[in-house]
Amino acid sequence: MFFSKACKRCKTGDLYDDFDEFVCYQCGERYLPLSAVSPAELVEVTNFYDDGTPRARIPRRTYKGNSAIDAKARSEARWLEKNKFVIDMFRRGLTVAEVAAMTGQGGRQLREIMTKTRELDAIERREENA
Repeated sequence: MFFSKACKRCKTGDLYDDFDEFVCYQCGERYLPLSAVSPAELVEVTNFYDDGTPRARIPRRTYKGNSAIDAKARSEARWLEKNKFVIDMFRRGLTVAEVAAMTGQGGRQLREIMTKTRELDAIERREENA
């Protein structure tokens, strides 16, 4: 069940049914329904037990952003770490054939690393100039 703009705390929050209580999408406030389910009859969940002792608040996980972006950043960091030596050789000015003789990797694989390294360098220069 869903109630639009029914949150008493933030005034614009939308409430959704979370099993035995209602939760605001915007602020996270929780409400317990009484006998009838309508926004006017929702009761705010107290932060105290029946004997008056305070409840321990369980912190909610913070929003980290888009997981696909985070995964790409982690993947690029692993790639950079794995190919650090080869990238350093290309930045020193060695050719693909020279790096292939040193590392034993194939020329095609090294060209891919060289191309990506040039793209990363161009992005870094662009960010420095901005």
